[in-house]
Amino acid sequence: ACHAVLTNDLIMAAMIKDVRDFAAHGWGRLEIITGCMFSGKTNRLIRRLERAVAAGQTVSVFKHQIDRRYSTRDVVSHDGRRLPAQAIAGGSELLLRSGRAEVIGIDEGQFFDGELLAACSALRASGRRVIVAGLNLRSEERRVGKECRSRWSPYH
Repeated sequence: ACHAVLTNDLIMAAMIKDVRDFAAHGWGRLEIITGCMFSGKTNRLIRRLERAVAAGQTVSVFKHQIDRRYSTRDVVSHDGRRLPAQAIAGGSELLLRSGRAEVIGIDEGQFFDGELLAACSALRASGRRVIVAGLNLRSEERRVGKECRSRWSPYH
């Protein structure tokens, strides 16, 4: 079931023709962007969020407060693309600060606590599109969130 969660833009476009119609039925969506360091995860996240803004959707962007690599206020890719973001401490704060946004983007998901999964599930259940970018391996090549991998399934 893990491969069903990892989607690319072409598959999503073919599956869902009108995002607003999708949300109108109360169906949210969770998109996971994973890969190794310097693989373009943040760049892909920014592109998806920019397309949502261009489509007239409301967007909220979040990063973990410990991520201070390029900016304390923006999500920034290695090639310099950036979007304003809110720095938060954990999943419970994500629920409080996401407001009425139709699309929620989260960068560096591996920095968040176990509450991120519950927060993303709640947002998805409320009809939101949630996009999370993060590492799939730790430095010692162990999978990030091994116990949570199956819980990110779109069927839960």
